Amino acid sequence: MLRKFLASAAMLVLAAPAIAQTVNDVAVLQFAMALEQLENAFYTDGFANYSSTMSSDVKLQFQQITTHEAQHVAFLANALGSSAPPTCSFNFGVTSYAGFIGLARVLERTGVSAYTGALQSIDTNAIKTAAATIATIEARHASFLNVQNQLSGFPQSYDTPLGGKAIISITKAVTTTCPPGNPLSGAGFPALSISPASGAAGASLTVSTTATGGVSCLFYYNGGQATTFGVTQSAYATITNNACTVPAGVTGDVYVFVMNGTTAAYSPSNEANVVAGPAFFTTTGGNFQLAGTLSAAERQQSKDGIWVAGAAAVVGAVASLF
Repeated sequence: MLRKFLASAAMLVLAAPAIAQTVNDVAVLQFAMALEQLENAFYTDGFANYSSTMSSDVKLQFQQITTHEAQHVAFLANALGSSAPPTCSFNFGVTSYAGFIGLARVLERTGVSAYTGALQSIDTNAIKTAAATIATIEARHASFLNVQNQLSGFPQSYDTPLGGKAIISITKAVTTTCPPGNPLSGAGFPALSISPASGAAGASLTVSTTATGGVSCLFYYNGGQATTFGVTQSAYATITNNACTVPAGVTGDVYVFVMNGTTAAYSPSNEANVVAGPAFFTTTGGNFQLAGTLSAAERQQSKDGIWVAGAAAVVGAVASLF
């Protein structure tokens, strides 16, 4: 997965406060820092542009998140030393408060999936613990952003891990330039758009991608867990006339991939069967959608822009990917 991003750092050992790092450790830390750089840039800009729009309690929460992301970047930069990746340049395309909280939700969700998927690639236990301490904070951010978007703060029993190429694919929508030393400069999958980007089981989704060879839609959700660890529980739907049907049982936030077979496996360490994606699908109904979580003023600002990935009402640049 992330190991391919470390070809230039073979046999490198760094010191992060007396902790030796393996090649795999460095790869994961570099990937994590690249994502934290993205989030840091996003919140720095967003807080400067929209803090005056926020109620006092919401403003305090976003101020804390902005501080957290800056601290995460500093922590990882210190751990990596001279191997810290240069930052990419970003264009988030946000033009409203609704767009800001919507894209924030997607980025936080992506961060949680990235950390969850990368933990298995870390060799050193102390570094696994350090990464987990960041991942749990990102999960708290994601919960807060769900509520700000009038969704359940904890819609699922498990978080859903993603592999490196899937994460890169998501970030491409907001990345303008990226130097070769940054893992986000790597190749992702071809973009996938779905319509509609929210709905319930039985809904028909139109899928659009420039990639060829797609056979099925993979609905990857709820941790990808089954009755045993490491076994992916995924729901598949055959693509017919550029459309697939949302299977029964799909709940919460869902990653949708186009796959090269009707039972083609996906996991953070096995992304070989992906043709395009992921897109981001939000289920409706049940215990996922909430009402009354925003102040009256914030609800008015957000009513036409609550984020579902692929929705042009939020931000066109990101909508083209999800």
